[in-house]
Order: sequence, then C-alpha cells, then structure tokens
Amino acid sequence: MCIRDSNKANMFNREQVYLRKKSLEQPQVLTHRPAIYPHAPRHHKNYLDNFLTKRNFDPIKSHQFDGIIHLGIIMLLMMIGHYIYASVEANGYLFVKDGGMLMCILYDQVYYDLCLVIELVLSLVTFGLYKLFLNGLIEKRTLYTLHFLYLAVFAILMLWIKRSLNPFFLLVSVNLTDVRMMKMHSYVAVNLELHDASKGTQTVAIRDYVFFLFTATSSVYETNFQRSKQISFRNVVWLAVKFLFCSLGMITLVNQFILPPLLQSERDSVSSLLNDMLSLSIPAFLMWLLASYSYFHCWLGLKTEMGMLEKKEFYKDWWNAESIFTFWERWNLPARQWSLKHLYKNSRISEESPKESDIVFSSFTKLLGSEVNLLVTFKTFHPFFFFIVLTQIPLLALNRKLKHYKRAGNLLMWLCLMLGEPMLHMLYFRNWLFYSQSSFWCH
Repeated sequence: MCIRDSNKANMFNREQVYLRKKSLEQPQVLTHRPAIYPHAPRHHKNYLDNFLTKRNFDPIKSHQFDGIIHLGIIMLLMMIGHYIYASVEANGYLFVKDGGMLMCILYDQVYYDLCLVIELVLSLVTFGLYKLFLNGLIEKRTLYTLHFLYLAVFAILMLWIKRSLNPFFLLVSVNLTDVRMMKMHSYVAVNLELHDASKGTQTVAIRDYVFFLFTATSSVYETNFQRSKQISFRNVVWLAVKFLFCSLGMITLVNQFILPPLLQSERDSVSSLLNDMLSLSIPAFLMWLLASYSYFHCWLGLKTEMGMLEKKEFYKDWWNAESIFTFWERWNLPARQWSLKHLYKNSRISEESPKESDIVFSSFTKLLGSEVNLLVTFKTFHPFFFFIVLTQIPLLALNRKLKHYKRAGNLLMWLCLMLGEPMLHMLYFRNWLFYSQSSFWCH
C-alpha cells in the first residue's frame, strides 16, 4: 500500500515538473494584450517628432531623410526649369539675339587686357620706392608715407582708366585691382620685417616682385614659394573650360534673368521692390555662386598650374559653416590670411585688448573697401552693403546661443547668405538702372 502511494506521488511530481517546464517554454505575453501577439510591444521611433525636438535636432541621421532631400532637389530643379522656360518663352535667348552685346563684351575684354599692362607698369613704382629705401636714400618713415600716398594715387589712376568699362567688367576689374594693391602693401610690409631681421643685408629682385604680383595665388608675400615639378596640362584645359562656362553662365544670368525684370520695375514702388527681391533672389544667388567658384576654384587653380606652384586651399567647407562668421573664415582664405597678417595683428594696440574689438575693426575695414568698390562700379552712393552687413555683427551673440545646435546655426548662415551679399549687389544694380541713361553692356 505504501509502495502504491509512493508511486502515485512520484507520478504526480513528475507531471508537475513537466507542466512547469512546458509553461516556461511558452512565450511570456502581457495580460492586457490578446494572446495572438507572441511578443511584448515594441517602442517605434517617430522620426518627424525627433526632427522637431531640440534634444535631437542635431544628432539626426541624414539617411533618415534621404527621401525628403531627394524630393526637395527634384522640386527645386523643376522650379528652376520652369523659370528658365518661362524666361526664354517670353524674351527669347537674349545672349544670341543681341549681337551688339557680344561686340561690346569683346571690346571690353580687349580694353581690360590693356589695363592689366598699365597696372603692371604703374605697380613697379612700389618696387622702386623699396629699392630707394634699401640704398639708404629714404628712411623707413618716409617709405611708409610715400607708399600709402602712392597706393591712393594708384587706385585713382586705375579707376579713371577703367571708367569706360561696363558695370560687369568694372566690378570684376576693381576687385582684382584691390587684390593687387593688397599684394603691393604686403610686399613692402613683409620685406621691412625681413630687413629688420637681416640687419640691412637684404637683397630684392624685380622678377620676384612681378611674379608675386601677377602669378602667385597668395596675398601675403613670401621669399620662397614652393613649386611643383611640372605643369598638368590636363588640369589646365579642364579648369579653363570650367572657367569659360562659369563666365558664360554669369553673362546669361545677367542678360536673361536679371535685366528684363528690372527694366520693367517701378522706381519708387515698395511692392515692386519686394517683387524684385523675391523674383531675383535665386538668379542673384546663383550669380554669386558662379563668381565664387570661377575665381577661387578655376582662376586661382589655373594660376597655380601655370605658375607651377604648390596647390593650396583657397576655400574650405564654408557650406557647412555653423555661423556667418565661420563662413567668412572659410570662404576666402587668401583675403583672410592677408587680414590676419596686416590688419588683425596691427590693429591690436596691446595684448590686453579684447579680441572682439579687433575682429570688428578688421571687418569694418574690409566692409569699407567693399562699399568703395560698389560705389565706383555703379557710380552712386547708397550704403546698402555697408550698413546691412554691419547688422550681422549682433548675430555673434545669437550664434553663441546656438553653438550646441549646429544644424540651426547652418540654417541661419544660409539665410543670412541668401539675403546678404548677392541681394545687396542686386539692389545696387537695380538703383543704377534707374538713374543711368546708357546700356548695361555698351557705353
């Protein structure tokens, strides 16, 4: 009897163990969910909500929005295509239709080449002044005085010689003349530092001066430029083709998409001004992009190859800039290096002077030069560029608050850039058309 009861107890225990193991093998489900779900509920990410939250504003993975970015690119291309089709349908292809414009452009190109020869001859005076200093005929203070006086005379003479160029060529020529004047000052300033370091045993050659002035891509003078072993003619041809296409693209933008709307706009109408700013924002910005690419990438690249110079960076990834100030640091590296060498360091009265004041002083000087260029080009004084760009200085405080939000800072940079320099050039252009009685291309 006892054996039978013990066998029943063992069978019962084995059955309980079996049922317990079977229950453990079954998936665990929540009591508040139907039994048809074999797993616990999962948390699904909402990518659009993450995009709108400040916490995840910057760490968003770019591939999560590849489809939206591709859609935006297609919509932008469709809008630009419609804009081009509407302009050609309404006005025709003006670059081909107006044969007299081509003759005026060719004439201005030949006249501009003649101005380059005159610039070369006049710029030799700076070398002559420094040579007089080396021979002991003038003192250092006298050299500085004559140097700055001649820079002013040089600028006035070149502007008077180039006064008959159309605004397009005149604006390009004035900016290139500014670059040469910066180089002339750098040659004198750097050589004076070397003269003090060498204790009067310095020698200079005119071929080095001419090479630096018209061939070197650096705006700061160097005694020995690092050279390459050979010229890559494949790169020369490719850069020349890209430079030609950029030049034709800029002329087409001006003649096809900027001039016709401005010629039909009203002078003193606020609504007409707003309409011009909105309708010409894209052509003006594309004009600025082509000008920047043709100069920094194509033109300076051509000078680097033809001069057998070592390749340098003329711009960095300014399109990823987190603020408008970071953009100005990455966009034009030759001008930034010149400013750091001859403006920023010289503007610091003492080591205790605040860095922000030095940056403002350097920016003020560069903005003043840009304002003078626009004044000379369009022969009218309306300080749109100077005062509106100065208003970007308070954005430094806003950028500091957004320093942890790189994406927001980049969006702010693009907004300031879109409504900044390209638009202000367009305003000068618009104002010139209202008061000028001559044609834009032919004078």
